[in-house]
Amino acid sequence: MNVEDIAHSLRDELKKSTADYVEARFEETESSYLTYRGRELEATGRSSGRGGCVRALIKGGWGFTSFNRFDNLVSRLRLAEEQARAAGSTRSQLAEITPVVDRVPSGIARDPVEIPLAEKKSLLDEYNEVIWGIPRIQTSTIAYADSRFYCLSEDDGEVVLIEPSTEGWKEHGRFKLDPQTDQRK
Repeated sequence: MNVEDIAHSLRDELKKSTADYVEARFEETESSYLTYRGRELEATGRSSGRGGCVRALIKGGWGFTSFNRFDNLVSRLRLAEEQARAAGSTRSQLAEITPVVDRVPSGIARDPVEIPLAEKKSLLDEYNEVIWGIPRIQTSTIAYADSRFYCLSEDDGEVVLIEPSTEGWKEHGRFKLDPQTDQRK
């Protein structure tokens, strides 16, 4: 069941609520990752997450609960109401505003989650070869996390954020870590 279906099914429960105000927020995430240590691929994988929160207002008191499973949403709603009821003792006051429902696109042309892991690995292989093509490189660690590369220079602790691109290095920022090892001074 996707987040929209869950929100629609929760709507009936929200209508039954005795709270002065109730809101629920939901989130679904998906990502993939690849990590190299030196020339060797160390780890690959995909992860996903679901969760959200419920807030309730009763007699000026707020209740809040978060969740990472959708199968116990009704009990989480009731818990937020119970907390609000215990905290409230006056009158609830909210500003009169029009509710906003929005879906914000990521703004990227191609959803990184839809890119096959093999294609991501191929791109990382290319970057790894570039790194190992530089004389004096003795060690490296690179990682891919959907749509971002974080490159750490082990000798001076500089971290660079780059965009994956077949057109070359596209830097989006950098910072330097404080020394953390004898090698990084």
